[in-house]
Amino acid sequence: MDKKSLLGLLIIGVILFVFTWHSSKQQAEIARQQASIDSAARASLPVETVASEIDPALPSPTADSAALREKQQREEHLGRYLYAATEGTETFYTIENDLLKIRFSNKGGRVASVELKDYKTYRQTPLLLFADSTSVFDLSFFIKKGYNNT
Repeated sequence: MDKKSLLGLLIIGVILFVFTWHSSKQQAEIARQQASIDSAARASLPVETVASEIDPALPSPTADSAALREKQQREEHLGRYLYAATEGTETFYTIENDLLKIRFSNKGGRVASVELKDYKTYRQTPLLLFADSTSVFDLSFFIKKGYNNT
């Protein structure tokens, strides 16, 4: 190895050491701030909740009812805004020019069908790039309760 290679490796080592040392100081500061936030939040809790956290054998009816009430409010909020699109009638809007015709649905702005005007199929029917029955545009992802399709 020549001097330049050794100097380069030394500089890389110094940079890694300084970065690691600086990151550990930041993590300690974040943990200290989180602890103060948690203690402030715990001070605002009712006595029954704090007592049940200290001794889980103690009954805590107010904490259970508050958690249940919060869960019901959350589900109501989600149901009102997430599933509002499933209600109502579906209407279609058409945009067309001299080459193609595109149909959109009012539910999610989904493209329902696309037809090319100047082209015909082998059987002389209009050429559809995709029809309403075959167009599926969604994402599937896993959440706590199972799969969710957008």
